Amino acid sequence: MKRIATLLLAAAACILPAAAQDIAFSGSQPLVLPHDTFMGSATGVATNSKGHVFVYTRNGSPTITLGGSRSFAHGGSSLYEFGADGKFIRQIGKQVYGFLAAQALRVDAQDNIWAVDRYSSMVIKFHPDGTVAMLLGRKPESVDVPTPNTPPRNNGAGAHQYLFASNTNPYNDLDHGGEITKLELDGRVVGKFGHAGKQLKEFGTTTGIDCRGGNTLYVAEAGNWRVQKVVLK
Repeated sequence: MKRIATLLLAAAACILPAAAQDIAFSGSQPLVLPHDTFMGSATGVATNSKGHVFVYTRNGSPTITLGGSRSFAHGGSSLYEFGADGKFIRQIGKQVYGFLAAQALRVDAQDNIWAVDRYSSMVIKFHPDGTVAMLLGRKPESVDVPTPNTPPRNNGAGAHQYLFASNTNPYNDLDHGGEITKLELDGRVVGKFGHAGKQLKEFGTTTGIDCRGGNTLYVAEAGNWRVQKVVLK
């Protein structure tokens, strides 16, 4: 897989104009956090129609609480909103049960916020006002509960306003999961395709899905070291 990736990169480099040069850019840290709040490892960032910046970040360790014969994990990630000027506005979903390990973030055309969490296996939709609108997926109560079909953890909004989600198991990437589900934005399942594996039309350790029109998807697979182009019939 490494060799194939290297050859593809080499081929791409050959078609660049001879005069291609590095692109000049400037960098800054535009977001201002309160003195007692920390960014942590930011894994998702998005903006809404007002230019506000949303960051989904891993800035703690999940806490385990004993409940009868089971243990319950909570905490570990936070969702922040900043103004267009970079000033901190608020924390969204504070102490939400599904925030364990931030994976990705989207803001749709209606300014709804979609947070994708790796370890809770959940996609959480928030209204623009920060209230929870919908939950997709199921968080296993403990590692001892069998979850052969772990619910969606990765999503992308398509041009036809569909949601695509992968059910890759965050604890056992190739032995379970790999199927991708197509849903309406209200959570109703339209259909499913694919399964776990390393070949074409198979998926492993899916970390991101994006759709930019029609029925063409680009699926990022960390486990298979590739981005797979998927065209739905």
